[in-house]
Amino acid sequence: MTDAALQNNTGSRWYDRDKASAKSVGLLSEFPFEVLAIVAEGLNDYAERELKVTEQIKNFKSLGTHLILALYKSQKKMRQPDACPPMHKIVNYMMVLSPQGRSQMNRQILQLIEFIQNYHESCMQYQQMVDLDEVGVITNTYVRQGEAEVRQFLAAVRGKFIQSVALTKLPQAKRPGQITEDGLGHTKTDAKSRDMRIQAD
Repeated sequence: MTDAALQNNTGSRWYDRDKASAKSVGLLSEFPFEVLAIVAEGLNDYAERELKVTEQIKNFKSLGTHLILALYKSQKKMRQPDACPPMHKIVNYMMVLSPQGRSQMNRQILQLIEFIQNYHESCMQYQQMVDLDEVGVITNTYVRQGEAEVRQFLAAVRGKFIQSVALTKLPQAKRPGQITEDGLGHTKTDAKSRDMRIQAD
């Protein structure tokens, strides 16, 4: 889509007429606010560092007049996702990017969304709480290091979840350090617990 096409139909947002960007913005908007803020902040970092978007904004001569005006008027067209400042910023960043830069940004958004969804599915599968710190690690690792490193992190998280579930399924009397009662009413510890105590001494 050309920049000239983006200035038409001023009652709507620019991405309403860009199918790929509308999909990216729509999927991002489905995240809870806390997750969205983390993910959008990481994507903004990517746009600034890799696509040099802030330099494009500063160099007004390289922008069409309609894009400059749209940046100033964007607050008047705010929608639900725009209530999240990092998300509002990324929508504006995408607007000023070249078609090539916008396509690259859309690819990054969709891939990161897939990673976050994979993490959430693991949390659901192993009945673990979503950790916003881990969401941050996934986001920052992806935008700064790439897909391979994120996949390694997700594999490690799943391993941690599996171990946690396995521990909860252990019979209570078999857990390391568990104090049990023998048939005479005396208390005793298992062998591993005694060994750990001896080492500590």
